[in-house]
Amino acid sequence: MEFLDSGDIRINRDLNALDVLAGDVSSALSEQGIEHVLVSGYMVVLMGRSRGTEDIDTLIGISDISTETIEALADELENRGYWGSAMPLSSMNEMFQHGDPIRVARDGKRIPSVELKPTDLSHVSFQNQRRAIIGLDDGDQIHLPIVAPEVQIAYKLDMGGNVDFEDAYYLFKICKGELNSELLEGMVSKYGVEGEFHELKRQAENGSV
Repeated sequence: MEFLDSGDIRINRDLNALDVLAGDVSSALSEQGIEHVLVSGYMVVLMGRSRGTEDIDTLIGISDISTETIEALADELENRGYWGSAMPLSSMNEMFQHGDPIRVARDGKRIPSVELKPTDLSHVSFQNQRRAIIGLDDGDQIHLPIVAPEVQIAYKLDMGGNVDFEDAYYLFKICKGELNSELLEGMVSKYGVEGEFHELKRQAENGSV
């Protein structure tokens, strides 16, 4: 993994099934001009953490999205061979209006899935994101908008579970030297996880988790 001067994060490896799924749904969103950013567990796995995940959590900026755009997205996903694994894609507009997410998976399958979560564009994840470039130099590549590691670290500490802490620890260690300390400290303060962050740094210094 390499942090480029452009701000992009280059991940030079073979694409896996989750990457292809994330890339295809992201492409459908971009085709409709919908702002989106990938967050949570898949983002950490994308950056090299060895743990399982079957969900790709994706925030959808809905502040200025019309009903027609959402309907066009649902049609495009269906045309690409997807379905709503919990609720039909035809209910997407109603779900988003109520602030509810919708799960998208390959026709007839429930996992892996992409969870599209309607979110206001003022959310910190939209304001602080990076572009991940995944794939081998001489092979297929995909570009994904992902939340900045600094935001993800603070968010994971706020989640509070053991796996969440381990995710935050992994990101802190692997991105150390590339993190924006001002942004990280700001996110730690925003999420109110100063104590958890102090413990994370202590464990990182001792090499334990």
